[in-house]
Amino acid sequence: MTRGMLHLLIGIGIVIVVVVSAIRKNAERERELQAAGITEEDKSVKMEDVLQSYYQMIGMDGFAISQLAPYGRVMIYGKVFQACCEESVVEKGDSIEVIGVNERTLVVKRLEGYLDEQDEDVPEDDVLEDTQDDTAEEV
Repeated sequence: MTRGMLHLLIGIGIVIVVVVSAIRKNAERERELQAAGITEEDKSVKMEDVLQSYYQMIGMDGFAISQLAPYGRVMIYGKVFQACCEESVVEKGDSIEVIGVNERTLVVKRLEGYLDEQDEDVPEDDVLEDTQDDTAEEV
């Protein structure tokens, strides 16, 4: 028997062991689910519950635990989620808010500096003066 043939037989043996192990583990998991009374329908309902919980997160705040460019990970109430921000790059540590859901990915926007940048463009005094001028012209 040549060395190449021996390596091939060892490789095939390893693959067989891995496949049998995976089949046994899957069968064991199925038995556990059956013992717990969980059916295929229950499994699909649980997935719907997970997706519904994602939608309930809209409006919640958290922070980026990796850079989002546009995809990355965020933490909300101590749990890690896959997230996407297509508006801008979100740096690690930036505050975020959940604004939507795309399948099992949270759609977020960056909060740090977001409101301050808008407020710098229009001083409050100018807004009040414009409002007063409009009122005076209408009367």
